[in-house]
Amino acid sequence: MSYIGGHLAVVPGVDRELQLGVRYQPADDMTSDLLAIHVEDPERLTLDEISSILFSLPFAGHETTTGLIGNAARRLLEDPDRWTAVVAQPELIPAAVTESALLPGRAS
Repeated sequence: MSYIGGHLAVVPGVDRELQLGVRYQPADDMTSDLLAIHVEDPERLTLDEISSILFSLPFAGHETTTGLIGNAARRLLEDPDRWTAVVAQPELIPAAVTESALLPGRAS
């Protein structure tokens, strides 16, 4: 593993092994689609760029998602009647999530 400033930066070989496996056995997935672009025109999308995308993808949206969950929980717990209503009527959950996503602020 490689580290930059004490943080994990790269796991050498893992992406390349995945890329090579998918390259020779393509499937209906994003990695296969990225590799198809590379095979068609290696300058358009390099293997290093594909590795970067694959490494970053699991972290995409992490902060947004955790913030949404935190805000939803906080807003429901701030108002016991609201919490009780959602617990008693689970069909209200989608509306509660949508409402939390539209409201500004972060969970604290």
